[in-house]
Amino acid sequence: MFALVYDKIKSRADLTSIFYALAAQTFFQVVLTLVLVPRLERYATGKMLDLRIRYTGADAWQYFTQLGPDGRNAYALTLLVDFLYPLAYTATFILLILFLSKFAFKSDKAAKASLVLPVLLFLADNLENIAELLMLHDYPRENAFYHIAGNLTLIKYILLSLNLALVSLIALVALKKEFFRKV
Repeated sequence: MFALVYDKIKSRADLTSIFYALAAQTFFQVVLTLVLVPRLERYATGKMLDLRIRYTGADAWQYFTQLGPDGRNAYALTLLVDFLYPLAYTATFILLILFLSKFAFKSDKAAKASLVLPVLLFLADNLENIAELLMLHDYPRENAFYHIAGNLTLIKYILLSLNLALVSLIALVALKKEFFRKV
């Protein structure tokens, strides 16, 4: 099953697909950062939880209190849009890894292993969003998610950094191989 999905995605890992994935990623990023996040800033000071590197349960509870009922509804809407954003950036990472791997590696083993990082990032971001929705749902009562959501956010940012480093590394290997192939 994995091999079939992998082959299908790999066959579509070209510059056109990467462009479309980047366009979708940019669209969601613009909607989030220029429309939805500024809307939240009308209700509370400080960054939304999703944009902080890490936060405590007390930070989350204080932020939700500052937001008030209308702000918490706006936050929930923002999170619903934020469930789509990871799809776009995960597609971008996967397509970039597969496209660049064609030039960087002789076999598919490294490319296949590299796909674990974008999938983990996707899972971490969506688990973070689910935790935040569950915190919002139970507010003002605290639940277990107040204690783990901040850690999920930290994990998300660590995985994002690792994905960026991975794509950069594969790109450098591909460039080096292409450069020395032509020299």
